[in-house]
Amino acid sequence: MVNHDMNARFETGNLPRVITVLYVEDNKVNAELMTRRLRRENIVVMTAENGKAGIESAMRHVPDLILMDFNLPDINGIEVMRRLQKQEDTASIPVVMVTSSTDVAVRHEAYDAGCRGYLLKPLITVELKMMIERLMQSSSAAV
Repeated sequence: MVNHDMNARFETGNLPRVITVLYVEDNKVNAELMTRRLRRENIVVMTAENGKAGIESAMRHVPDLILMDFNLPDINGIEVMRRLQKQEDTASIPVVMVTSSTDVAVRHEAYDAGCRGYLLKPLITVELKMMIERLMQSSSAAV
């Protein structure tokens, strides 16, 4: 579930440009809440409801950032990340794991697989904001 505190707005002026985010999430309510939260901040949002659809969407659209649920119905989020990293066009897309899993082993596995951030559900809006700004600023500095 996404915290939709109306006072915690993204400062889109801190982002280097309009960004595109792919949110891979099987829970329709979570996907809709995240989509509304990000779109209010002029972030282009695409969603995929399972790992295979997430891989296809990432390869077709090459988003700036992927927010990835761990517990997907077909392939877990870490395996999706691994598959994307094997593809030239998607290997450099930063991935943030967005999950309710508090299992430390899952967190370590995610980071070992190349995850650039790990956010727990329910999301805290300011943490999401800071993560997106940090990743987008560091990726624009690398260009």
